Amino acid sequence: MWFGDATSPAIAGLARGLLYGIEAADPLALAGGLIILFVEALATAYLPAQCVSRV
Repeated sequence: MWFGDATSPAIAGLARGLLYGIEAADPLALAGGLIILFVEALATAYLPAQCVSRV
C-alpha cells in the first residue's frame, strides 16, 4: 500500500499526459471505465462457474 501511495503522483502526471480530449477526472469516462470493469468481473466469475456446474 505504501508503494501505491508513493508512486501515485507520478503515475497521475503520466496519465494526464496520455489523455487526449478528456480530463483526468471526467465523470463520464470514469463511469464508463467502472461499468466495463464491472461487466468484465461478472463475466470472469460467471462463465467458469457456469461451465463447472454443468459437469
